[in-house]
Amino acid sequence: MLKTPGRGGEWPVRFSQRAVDGSLMLAIGDQNERATLTPLGGARHLFECRGRALELIIVGDVQHAEVASTLGSDVFSCSPYLSGAAGDAAASGQLGAPMMGRVVAVKAEAGSNVVGGQTVVVLESMKMELHLQAPFDGTLTSLRCKVGDMVERHQVLAEVAVA
Repeated sequence: MLKTPGRGGEWPVRFSQRAVDGSLMLAIGDQNERATLTPLGGARHLFECRGRALELIIVGDVQHAEVASTLGSDVFSCSPYLSGAAGDAAASGQLGAPMMGRVVAVKAEAGSNVVGGQTVVVLESMKMELHLQAPFDGTLTSLRCKVGDMVERHQVLAEVAVA
C-alpha cells in the first residue's frame, strides 16, 4: 500500500519479481502494467512503462521511500502486501488465501489464460480487499472457490500452470 501524506491519496501497489528480461509487473489496484526499472547508478533509476521513460531518484527503506523526478517529489509510506507471505506456494502456481476471509470476486475462469500480476480472486477480510494474482503467465488450471465462499488461511483457491 502506498500512501502519500501530502495529497491524502492511498493506492494498493504491488510489484512482481523481476523477469529474465528485466521487466516486472506493476499492479495499481486492478490495473496491471509491464514496466522496467533500470539502475543508472547511485539512487538514479530509469523507469519505463507504456513507451514512456522517466528518470527517478529513489531513496529510502522498506517503510518510507522518497521518489523524485522532473515532475516533482513525494515521500511514500509503504506497508507489506499480505499475500506476499504465500510467495513459496505462488512460485508453484498455487494461489492461497493469505488470511481467513470471504471470496467477493472471481475474475478468471478455469481453463482461461492469465498473465503474471492479473487478479484472479478477490477476498474480503477485516474490511480489506486482498487481490490474489497470477504469479506468472499461464493457464488457470483449477479454481477451487466461488463468490460468497468463506475460506481459511493458506487454503488453495486456484492453481496456475505455465502455458
